[in-house]
Amino acid sequence: MSDTEPTILITGANRGIGKEIARALAMRGARVVVTARNAAAAQAAADAIGSEAPQTAVDALELDVDSPSSVD
Repeated sequence: MSDTEPTILITGANRGIGKEIARALAMRGARVVVTARNAAAAQAAADAIGSEAPQTAVDALELDVDSPSSVD
């Protein structure tokens, strides 16, 4: 992956629409950062997406957008 590849952070990407968007973008070659309020859930989603798109970097991050300390 080159430095010119886009990196996309998706909130709530551990399930549902967020996870599907993350998967679709990863399949197209975008570097994806999967976030969820629970670190284990984010990592599980990132691992699942990464197994479908092994050529793409898929990272996990715990993030609760309702918590200022989490966003910091």
